[in-house]
Parts: sequence; structure tokens; C-alpha cells
Amino acid sequence: MTELQQDLIGTQIAGRFKIIDLLGEGGAGQVYLAEHAVLDRKFAIKVLQHNVQDDQRFVERFRREARMASLLEHPNIVRITDFGRTPEGRLYLVMEHVSGESLEQLMETVRPAPLAMERAIPIMAQVCSAVQAAHAEGIVHRDLKPDNVVLGRTLSGDEQVKILDFGLAKIMAGAKSDTALHITGKGEIFGTPEYMAPEQARGEPVDARADIYSLAAMAYDLLGGRPPIEHDTLGEQLRAIQLEMPVPLSRLRPPSEPLLPVELEVLVHRCLLKDPDQRPSSVDGLVKVFEAHRTLHPQRRHTSLPGIEVEAILRDTDPAEAARGQDSAPPTATELDTYRDEPDTLIPGTAGRVGTVENKAWCWSQAVKRAQVLVARLASIDLAPEPLTETHSRQRKGAEQMVTVETELAVERANLDEPNTAEQEVEVRLRKAIMDLSMERDQREDEGPDDLEDLDYQIRVLETNLNEVYRQTLQRQTNQEETVREMETYAGLCEKQLRDAEAQLIKEVFAARPAPCPQDLAQVYGDLANTLRTYDTAEK
Repeated sequence: MTELQQDLIGTQIAGRFKIIDLLGEGGAGQVYLAEHAVLDRKFAIKVLQHNVQDDQRFVERFRREARMASLLEHPNIVRITDFGRTPEGRLYLVMEHVSGESLEQLMETVRPAPLAMERAIPIMAQVCSAVQAAHAEGIVHRDLKPDNVVLGRTLSGDEQVKILDFGLAKIMAGAKSDTALHITGKGEIFGTPEYMAPEQARGEPVDARADIYSLAAMAYDLLGGRPPIEHDTLGEQLRAIQLEMPVPLSRLRPPSEPLLPVELEVLVHRCLLKDPDQRPSSVDGLVKVFEAHRTLHPQRRHTSLPGIEVEAILRDTDPAEAARGQDSAPPTATELDTYRDEPDTLIPGTAGRVGTVENKAWCWSQAVKRAQVLVARLASIDLAPEPLTETHSRQRKGAEQMVTVETELAVERANLDEPNTAEQEVEVRLRKAIMDLSMERDQREDEGPDDLEDLDYQIRVLETNLNEVYRQTLQRQTNQEETVREMETYAGLCEKQLRDAEAQLIKEVFAARPAPCPQDLAQVYGDLANTLRTYDTAEK
């Protein structure tokens, strides 16, 4: 670290932000971690570079753009909460601090493979939603890239995207000549070539369509394992952005990966067209497509599965041995997801990839369904013993209870992330008032010596009130989290009871196998045995 960077650590900014550590640096300046003296929370402070602090025109533009960016209220945009200048005259922005890795750090761990589609699509859905909200307020990012996307978590544990630096790229561009091309290397504020629109690379004025290109380039990177245009040197990269067309995503993805939805691939490539007039004029289409496919890739809950001894169940009543003893052909293995019985006993579902936890859970669910089919068949010919029907009834009630508990738990988890409207409105008003007073204080300092004690007092009062709002919100969230934990414990107990009932049902179904066994029943018993063996060999 430079001497100045070292000097800032341990100091206070604006008398209330104590600098703890340096989080990172780039072309715009440095980002520090800070603690607020009144508000019991951490913030990130971006201290801008030296060469703009004496440019009064830039300072005024900075105030205006910082104010506009601070008005963005979206769950996927990092909020700007304060602004000012250090004693050395360096401009700074105070932002909420998000703990988590950047999207670029995540991609570095998987490239050249693509990110799993069930994770990539929800991430892009959130990024596009945030950009859509900013464009609606007339704010263009101008530097969308994986480095500017942080992956955090909601209170319910779901992955939440946060986009950094909305408005800051425009602010920094205003500090330079409008005709110059400002690229200082990957990861810096004036543009990252891999995700930069062709018109931006030419140094032309840009609008929302440049952000649309960058969004598509990020989507291409996540779903293809590399950016759409990638060369070793800056000169080659800038030329290629103007001339090269990216390889179709469907050809780039490994054969082992699921196929991309056609409409998604087509839209991404349309957004990567060189001529901005040929791209979509708004982000709405990207939001619609990613949100539509986001629901097809829910975050899977790892189900607890019983550790039953499959061979022990089958040892005394192996369907193949029994079939041979009856001089009938042994049942053959069937494709589990193409099993067909009567229409009312059709077993739906799509198997997870072989050798995965999802595949094991799917095999178990199919085994339970086939056991239920056998119970119904045995009952229809009066061969279902009373203990078997009682176990079946207990299993059905357990399944119904599990649906109810999971539904209630899902509602409570959703409530964790649902903001309290009244609290949110008060918080927004207080933060905007603090921002306005901070700007007024900075302007008075520019105009000359003045008594700033009254303004400082007003800011402290507002911050105290804001801290009380934060405290109340935290208490409400703590109570909700405790409720969710209690419900999760209860759901785990219900799930264990259900799995025990399912395992008992399967054992009793085999024990009730009639001898001799009709051919159609022998086939279903064989299917159940094959399903259990597949379950037993799937990944634990």
C-alpha cells in the first residue's frame, strides 16, 4: 500500500466513519471497509483518485450524479448512503457493505467450464432486474462486468446479487475528455474490454444499449465459460469487438451440460450485435426470459434419505427368483422415467443426472410411488394384509403433513426477505435527508468558512433516528429467524417420520408378495426391485 493508503487506515472520515481496512483498488481509487460511530454496522467507502479533487465542474457533477445514484432503491443494487471529501480533499462515496465473493471470483473457479445453469440463470435474472430499475430512473451503468457483481445471501439463505458502482462510471467519465478512449486495463473503472460494447470501445457516447450488450456478454460468459470476444492484447481485443462475431453458445457448451433454451440463446446473441440500433432498446426482454427460466431451476433442498439395506429387503423375495420358480419370465429392467401403468398410477418425474444426490432422491421417490401402486393392486384383489394398509395410511398422512409443513415454512422463509413497508419508507427518508445535509455541508465548505455545528448536529440526530429504525428492523428479523429455525427443526422431524414410514411401506410390500404371483404383479415387483438397486448404487 502507498503511504496515503496506510495513513487512511485507522482514521475517521466525516467524524463518524472509522477506516478499518483496504478492500481493493482500481482506476477510480481505493475501497475501504469502515465502521460507523453511530450506526452499528459496516460500510464500504470508495475514495476517488486525486486528479479530480480541484476540478470544480467535476465536483458539481459528482454531487449531482451521486445524488441520483443514491435514489436507486432496488434489492440488487448496492446503495449509496453518504458522500463528501476527506481532509486531503479527496472525494468519497459511502456504500452499504456486502459480504461475499464477486461473480468474477466465482467464474475463475469454474472456467473454462460454464456455471451450472440452475445458478447462472437466477444470477442473470437479478442482474437484469437491477439494470432495468436503474434505466427506468435514467441511469446507465457503463461498466457492467462480473467484477462489479457481488454474491451475497438473503436472510432466508438464497443467493442475492448486488451490483456495484451504478452512476460512478458516468461520474468518472465526466472527469476526462469526452473524445478520449479511457481503458486502463481489466478491472478498472473506465471499461473492461471483454464486456464493453463496440460503440463504447470507439469512444462514442453510449446509452442503455451499451449496458444491454454488457449484460449479454456477462450471460455468455456464465453460460459458455468465457467472454464472447477474448484476445491476449488490448489492441487485438478492441479490433475484435468491432469485427468478430462470437461462437454460438450452443456450440461452446460441453455435451454433458443441459441444452440452453433456444429463446435465451437467440436473445443473448441479438444483444451482442455490433450495431446498437439492431439490439433491443430495453432490458425488458432479458428480464422476461431469465425470469421465465429462473422458475425452472429452483434451488434444490437436500432431502434426508433413509439408509435402508436394499439387498436385505430383496434377499428373501427376489422378484427374478420368484418368477423363475413360477415358470414365468423374469421382469426386465425398465427406464425409470418411462414406466407406464394405468393412467391413474402413472409415475411422473425426470431423473437427475446419474451419480448425483438429486438422482438418488429421485430414485427413492419413484420406489415409494411404485410401492403405492402395488398396495393398490394388492388391495384390489384382497391380498393386502391389514398391517400393510395401516402403514400405507400412515405414510399418506405423513406425506400430507409434510406438504403442509413445507408450505408454511416456505411462506415464513419468504417473509424473511420481504421488507416491512413502513420501516423501509422511514429508512429511505432518513437516508435521503442525511445525504442532502451532507451535500449541503460540503457546499458550505466550498463557499468559505461557516459555522457547521448546526448541520453536524442535525446529521447526528438523523443518524440516531436511523439507528433506531435499524435496531427495530433487526429485532423483527431476529424473531422471524427464530420462528424459521423452529419450523425447520419440526420439518426435519416430520421428514424423518415420513422417510421411516416409506421404508417400512417398501419392506411390507415385498413381504406381502403373493405366491404364486400374477404376471402383471411380478412385473411391477421387478420394476420396484430395479428402482431400489438403482437407488442403492446412486451417490450417497
